[in-house]
Amino acid sequence: MKSHIRLGGFAIFLALLNAGPVSAETGGVVHIELPSTGVTLHERPDDRLRVTSYELYHGVYLRGKGSDVFTKRTQYYGLTVSPRGDRIAGLSEEFAADGRDEVVLLDRGTWAEKRVKTVRGPWITDWLRWSPDGRYLVGTERRKLTDTKWAVSGFSIVDRKKLTYRQAKVTDPNPEAYFEWTPGARSVISWLDGEIKEYWLDGRLRRSLKVGNTPNGEYAFSPSGRRLLTGCPYEDDPDVCVVRWPEGKITKKVNFPAESLLGWWDERHFIAVAGKGRDFQVVVAGLDGKPVRVLADLDEKAWKIASVYLLYTRA
Repeated sequence: MKSHIRLGGFAIFLALLNAGPVSAETGGVVHIELPSTGVTLHERPDDRLRVTSYELYHGVYLRGKGSDVFTKRTQYYGLTVSPRGDRIAGLSEEFAADGRDEVVLLDRGTWAEKRVKTVRGPWITDWLRWSPDGRYLVGTERRKLTDTKWAVSGFSIVDRKKLTYRQAKVTDPNPEAYFEWTPGARSVISWLDGEIKEYWLDGRLRRSLKVGNTPNGEYAFSPSGRRLLTGCPYEDDPDVCVVRWPEGKITKKVNFPAESLLGWWDERHFIAVAGKGRDFQVVVAGLDGKPVRVLADLDEKAWKIASVYLLYTRA
C-alpha cells in the first residue's frame, strides 16, 4: 500500500456507500444535511458552484451528477472533480504491477475508468489539481521519508485526452509545497510562508512573489484569470489579499476574519470559512469584506475535529 497524505493530514480511503443526505427547501433555497458530519449545505438552483464532494478524516464522498446523493468510495484516494463537473481524477490505492503510481480518471456519469501511469514508487503523484479547461492535471511528486517528513522532487502533468504523463523536476523543491495551475495552463505555482513561486512547465523557476499563500480550494484564480486570491503575506496585514495577474501585484487588502479561504465564487466575491460563535459557516463575501450569502453551516466538531473539507466546483 502506498503512503499518501491529503488535506488536514489524513489518509483517504474510499468505499461505495450511500451517504444519505437529508434535504428540504425554504424560499428557493435547498438545505442539504450531510449525515453524521454536522454540516448543512444551503444551495439555490442557479448557483454556478456547488459542493461536488466532501472530505472527512476517514474518506471522500462524491456527488452524483445532477443529484443530491453523495457516495463514498474505497478503490481510490485524493479524488477531485473537474471544473466542468464531468470528470473525476484520483489516485490508485496500490502501485501498478510495474511499480509505478497511477492517476485514475473516472467519468462522473458512468464511472467508466481510465488510468495513466506516472512516477515510479516510492514516489507518488499527490495533490492533483485540474487546469481551468479540464484538459490537464498537475500533481506534486512526493516521497515519504519518515512519519512526519516528506521529500518533493517536482510535479507531474497528465493529459486527460491523450492519457499521457510527463515529469518536471524543480531545482529548489520544498517538502511542504504543492503545485497548481496558472490561467491558460502555461505555468504552475506553489506557495509557502507567504511566498508564491511560479514555474515553467519544464520545472524552471520563472519568478518568486511575496504575495501570500493561495487558498485551500481547488483553484486560486478568479473566473477571468486576472485575479489571484491569497492570505496576505505579513502578520500586520488583513486576512485576505487580491493579486492582479499576471503582474503579480497586490491590489487590494480585505478585512475579513477568514478561518480558511476556499477560492472565488465569481469575479467580485470569494468563498471562505468564518466563525459564528463556537460554530462555523462557509460564506460568500465581497471584496469589501462583507458576507452576502451563507453556503453552509458547520458545527464546531465538524470543523475542528472531523476536519470536513467541502469542494466547490460546477455541479
